[in-house]
Amino acid sequence: MPSKKLIGLLRGFQRWLRMGNYAPSVQKDYPRRMRHFLAFLQEKGIEEITRVNKEILFAYNTRLLNTPKPDGEPCRAVTLYYKIGVLKCFFAWLHATDHILTNPAHALPNPRVPKEIRREPLTEREVQALLKAIPTNTPEGYRDRAIVEVLYGTGIRIGELTSLTINDVHAREKVLVVRKGKGGKGRMVPLSTWAASYVKGYLKTVRPKVPGAAAAPWLFLSRRGARIKRGDASAAIVRYADKAEIEKPVTPHVLRHTFAAHLLKRGADIRAIQEMLGHENITTTQRYTKIEISDLKDVHRKCHPRERYRTKVPDLPSVLTFHHRRRTLDEGEE
Repeated sequence: MPSKKLIGLLRGFQRWLRMGNYAPSVQKDYPRRMRHFLAFLQEKGIEEITRVNKEILFAYNTRLLNTPKPDGEPCRAVTLYYKIGVLKCFFAWLHATDHILTNPAHALPNPRVPKEIRREPLTEREVQALLKAIPTNTPEGYRDRAIVEVLYGTGIRIGELTSLTINDVHAREKVLVVRKGKGGKGRMVPLSTWAASYVKGYLKTVRPKVPGAAAAPWLFLSRRGARIKRGDASAAIVRYADKAEIEKPVTPHVLRHTFAAHLLKRGADIRAIQEMLGHENITTTQRYTKIEISDLKDVHRKCHPRERYRTKVPDLPSVLTFHHRRRTLDEGEE
């Protein structure tokens, strides 16, 4: 077991995350990642955090690189990037609170994360195929259809969806209240007509039959009456995407990207999209709204003033009426 001093630092780190109003998932996951690091220090016989230097951190980095996933596959670059980020956050806190004089984690390089296709937005046809693949003749299927409709219809994060309570949804007014988004910031998001309809149906016909639903504050519940887990909701979406034979990877975050891309394609202002997504910086929103050149050409054709007169564009003349006089060396060309 790690030393009492190290355990005390971990508890202080947890309090700092809680006081900083970090997302519940961060408050839970960051300390869990750090327990793994403290176990590594115990293995090395290190009981004082001041004894940790960059050599120790590089050794831990090598351990992460060489530790495969449970299925035997190597650790993905994205996962490694996240784990190193948590470690750097911990040591930045240690340095800021004067537990260490210098921050050895500065020497750790960030793993290079390749640009992935996993966040490529779905087409409108693929969204329709995904929705049709969800059976609505079972309580669980109806709940999952409501979940997907809300994710695609509002663009909220999966963590924000699982944290929704029944008081956060105003189906009649078609408004969704996100109490604590990323960074602890709340916002109100318009609820699409389809999402509002399925949420009302879920609240009226499915949720009341779930055991313990009357006492549960959460909007979406598991079959046992507990708050639905992010992993379970994500896994269900993957199953329906496979059933719909969608070749792209489909995750809750892909639906968030799809929401933004489809709004922009239909002419929505990017500032409005930024507000709905809950982004503090507009550059983050711009990464979510990549659209194909065919879509841009369509917007250009509809909006550019000169395109209004495209039927009057003259044909090319059969014989060019202008000539370029060719200069020769005889005319003094050097």
